[in-house]
Amino acid sequence: MQPPNQNNGAVAVRLNDLTLTTVAKGAAGVAVRHPVISLSWVAGLFLAIMATGFTPAPQAMEAYSFAVEDLKFYENELLQAQYEYDSWNVEYHESKGWFWQCDDHCQENYKSFVQAREDLRGKQRSYDGKLAEAKSHLGIFSTLGVAEARDLFWRRVAGGREFARRSTLYDAIFAGIGSMRRDSSMAEYVMTMAVQVLWNMSIGAVGALVTFLWSVWGVIATFQPSAVVALLFFMCASLAAGSVIATFFLGLGAAGAGAVVGMVQLAKAQGTLEAGDGTQQRQRLQGQQQYRSHRD
Repeated sequence: MQPPNQNNGAVAVRLNDLTLTTVAKGAAGVAVRHPVISLSWVAGLFLAIMATGFTPAPQAMEAYSFAVEDLKFYENELLQAQYEYDSWNVEYHESKGWFWQCDDHCQENYKSFVQAREDLRGKQRSYDGKLAEAKSHLGIFSTLGVAEARDLFWRRVAGGREFARRSTLYDAIFAGIGSMRRDSSMAEYVMTMAVQVLWNMSIGAVGALVTFLWSVWGVIATFQPSAVVALLFFMCASLAAGSVIATFFLGLGAAGAGAVVGMVQLAKAQGTLEAGDGTQQRQRLQGQQQYRSHRD
């Protein structure tokens, strides 16, 4: 007869093998039943990993360099307008009285503040227009365009990860308080937190994808492409981003399966300990009864 720890180890190995087999069979079944989705996923991963954009022609790089040099004048004007806006903003808010009262001096400051704000917006539009004109020499499919889209995607992913981290922290605090009130076991608390972590990471990943698809149009617009080129780049970016998020969900599913296996092992180990305690208690009772009968 094998010791209990060897039996538990054998059960854990069989459960792990069963989980991996189930996940592999499920993935293979999806690939067979949905070949278009599977090929799109592979193509999206290829774009996300390998696509770096086209190197612009020397003439395009020269035109871009000249445009960037001219852009410095508009950048200086924008900085000056930003300084004026910040100054009048402080001046206007400091001239307000109690309960947001605004006398004649405050009204004059407000007019200057509004004028500075409009001037800043005009300078910002001029700067953005010149920047888009400079980028148009390269094209959205250039190395610069792909790099900007890739950087935007990973910034959105970082935001989703930060959301999941904060949400999990709050869930851990409130779940801990709730478990103390209900006198729950550690296993229940761990199971609750495992589910919350998976849920928060899922929401963060979906939010990252949605915000990226919404924001990438701004990156595309700065290169002033044609409608067809803009739509084609958006489709490629969406396919790559969706494939990365789908891969994340596959890993999340595997982690969830591993968590289930771990909880099963924990439950079995707890049951084995309880069974061992019951056996020891019965043995003690039998020994006490034999001792009493021997004395009688």
